[in-house]
Amino acid sequence: MTASEAAVQNALDALRKRLPPSAGAELTAATAAFERFKWTNVEIVCLSRRNSNVRSLALSLGRKRTVTAECDDHLRALDEALSKHEFSATR
Repeated sequence: MTASEAAVQNALDALRKRLPPSAGAELTAATAAFERFKWTNVEIVCLSRRNSNVRSLALSLGRKRTVTAECDDHLRALDEALSKHEFSATR
């Protein structure tokens, strides 16, 4: 995206040098439209990242609950297995 933005900016600069002063209004409008586009793109990326972070957190928390439940099951099974064995003191 950065390379594309630079290419557009270079094209606008080249036009500014080559166009007659009478085309200034159109060039100003094109530059303003490009600035609005860049700002909108920044907002979209920001919102997208925020949404991705929310999804990532939700997935992580969901996975944590699953892993915790699996660990609890294993601990319960280990506790049951140990409770079936008798330990006698050797002294």
